[in-house]
Amino acid sequence: MTAPPLLEVADLRLHFPLGGGFAFGRRGTVKAVDGVDFRLEAGRTLGLVGESGCGKSTLGRAVVGLETPTSGSVTLGGRNLAARSRAERDADRRRMQMIFQDPFSSLNPRMTVGQTLAEPIRLHGLREGPGVAARVRELLGLVDLPEGARDRYPHEFSGGQRQRIGIARALACEPELVVCDEPVSALDVSIQAQIMRLLKRLQDELGVAYLFIGHELGVVRQVSDEIAVMYLGQIVERGAGRTLFREARHAYTRALISAAPIPDPRLERLRRRIILKGDPPSPIDPPSGCPFAGRCPVAIPRCHAERPPLERFGPDHAVACWRAGETPELLPILAQGAPARDGTSG
Repeated sequence: MTAPPLLEVADLRLHFPLGGGFAFGRRGTVKAVDGVDFRLEAGRTLGLVGESGCGKSTLGRAVVGLETPTSGSVTLGGRNLAARSRAERDADRRRMQMIFQDPFSSLNPRMTVGQTLAEPIRLHGLREGPGVAARVRELLGLVDLPEGARDRYPHEFSGGQRQRIGIARALACEPELVVCDEPVSALDVSIQAQIMRLLKRLQDELGVAYLFIGHELGVVRQVSDEIAVMYLGQIVERGAGRTLFREARHAYTRALISAAPIPDPRLERLRRRIILKGDPPSPIDPPSGCPFAGRCPVAIPRCHAERPPLERFGPDHAVACWRAGETPELLPILAQGAPARDGTSG
């Protein structure tokens, strides 16, 4: 019998009502996440990429239980989290942790680093007595911070160091899954590279799985085994990093690839950029068909009328597009980018 994936999300929806006050009543619903499906195996990384407002951070918060889904399910290790008792859900939370985008606002300024790291250890009963301090020292070593950092406060550290503290706090509970919500977007480019290398090393050493959320496809690709592209609350394309860069079939994915910086100046001059027209539709009143149809350069009438399902185009590739079966050269671009996780170039 095949073991279930570590994480499985099925038809997940998060709809938030807009209140108009007592006198005006309800004024609409924001469909932040609108029918998302994916699986994540233990020790692997799924990158979730899309522009601001597409619902990717809301999806990440729903996975770890910080948001309550409107419908659909989140299954961890074969167990539906919504059907678990309160005590069981508390135990499940230890198995899933989150690294936030802003390392300063996510840390308690009145607690020392040692107190911050010790709190979840004691809360979940993972160590007792001297074992707590020993575990704190171990966590600081894992993220390359000196032992002396234990008695200092968050404001005494740089942004990159604070993010290392946030990573150490996420690992304190010995989780199986960590949701990384744009963990490097607030950092300088040189510091971003250090944090990305740290995350990859920790995964190799600890076997933790990542749901890595970001808006820069090149950055997400560096750590991801598979990438899911999200637009207006829906996944429009999903595939292995190398497959996605070489064989992207959705027009939105191709536009993202064309915007990814290329370190080679010669290739940067040669490539063709895809400039999207218009703005994304409102999640309050999304279109009935494909959410990208209004901005797609190859949309046909069916795209505006019917929502395309996410269909497979190979063992590691799925696309939600009525024209995905046509030639990949439909929108030719030079899809070069950052080195893939396996060391190959796109």
